[in-house]
Amino acid sequence: EPREPALALLPDGSVTCLRRGVYIHTKDCAKFIVCVPAEDSDEFDGFIHDCPKNSYYMEHKGRCLPGDRTDCTPKVA
Repeated sequence: EPREPALALLPDGSVTCLRRGVYIHTKDCAKFIVCVPAEDSDEFDGFIHDCPKNSYYMEHKGRCLPGDRTDCTPKVA
């Protein structure tokens, strides 16, 4: 049974997270999204972060690694 996606990228560029974690951005692998519990609800807040210049986020490593960003393929949400 397929697992529900952890997050959704909204048309305005914001993020809706469905569970806690750190995930690759669905449209730009030079970015990653940190999903944390919201302070005032049972939901999760998503924060988009940029990798340093000339690096991209490797989700299976859990960090940004040096390399050519054209070598990565973002996940399509």
